[in-house]
Amino acid sequence: MLVVLGLLPWSAELKAGAKGIDVYLFLSSMMLLSELAHSAVSDSSTKPVDGRWL
Repeated sequence: MLVVLGLLPWSAELKAGAKGIDVYLFLSSMMLLSELAHSAVSDSSTKPVDGRWL
């Protein structure tokens, strides 16, 4: 938004984006792991194991 309004130069926005790439990757991987864990728990709770429900 600041770049579009001309209040921040493109070079500053690109530098900030490059500095934060490790944080973005970390947060994305944590969200992916969370979704995988959630789907694994959801799937296992609906299937009987050895005739018993979890």
